[in-house]
Amino acid sequence: MNFQNTFTFLKKLKEHNTKEWFDENRKEYESVKKDFNSYIRQLLADIQIWDKDIMGLEPKDCIFRINRDIRFSKDKSPYKT
Repeated sequence: MNFQNTFTFLKKLKEHNTKEWFDENRKEYESVKKDFNSYIRQLLADIQIWDKDIMGLEPKDCIFRINRDIRFSKDKSPYKT
């Protein structure tokens, strides 16, 4: 996994944390997300060798969402600060 791509994207996101910027950079996000999910999948497989308790976990079970759907929520606070 190329961690540099992930860290670069996250730094840019921190600087431009708006929906418009995110939408414009969605392809880059999808690429970074795919790479990160592959890394987590391999990490889970490696850990399952000695820790059977995590058997069956998928990357989506272990990773926070990058955004929060606030369209119908009274609480508009960020998902993660």
